[in-house]
Amino acid sequence: MSTDSFALLRARRREIAEEAKELRGRLEALETEDAELESAEKVLLRFGTVPSEPVARPSSDFTGKPEGTPTTPNMILALLKEAQGHQGKVGLEPREMQILISKRWWPSVKSEDVGPTAWRMWKEGRLAKQGSIYMLKGTAAADLLGEDHAAADDRG
Repeated sequence: MSTDSFALLRARRREIAEEAKELRGRLEALETEDAELESAEKVLLRFGTVPSEPVARPSSDFTGKPEGTPTTPNMILALLKEAQGHQGKVGLEPREMQILISKRWWPSVKSEDVGPTAWRMWKEGRLAKQGSIYMLKGTAAADLLGEDHAAADDRG
């Protein structure tokens, strides 16, 4: 066994360099996978998929829309699908949507972020509306409304 201190040091440094190279490769692979998963999550949110757990809450002084949050129309559509499918509700009022959005995605959401968006979606024909309740088009309740309510709701 060699007792040359420099030879021992150099051998250990080679071992460290090899292990560091392996770890850098593993870290690079993990970072690549994480970026791919982040992209997939954004796509799911964009198309209205509702996460099974709430988005992490930012600090209380945060006022903007959190990064990675779905668009407001997609949040509204997701909530209406959930309300109809899981809760047996015909639709939701903007205030209900605002409360649910604040709990799930966007803690600082304001009524002016939700109500006008739902109204535009109704005007564009993406939602049905009776009074202040917005619902998905093609649902039994929306079908019962028919076109007669569109003119009446245009004023409200």
